[in-house]
Amino acid sequence: DGHYKCHVQHQATRQWYEIQDLHVQEIMPQQIGLSECYLLIFRKSGL
Repeated sequence: DGHYKCHVQHQATRQWYEIQDLHVQEIMPQQIGLSECYLLIFRKSGL
């Protein structure tokens, strides 16, 4: 039981998306609330 969502960035287009269950929508980076994050994953530049 529960409701989960995640925010992901498409590497080629740099567009952010919010995914909730089967629903996907484009979002602006300002809509991402870092204080709500449970897990952050970073990729080092230049790899």
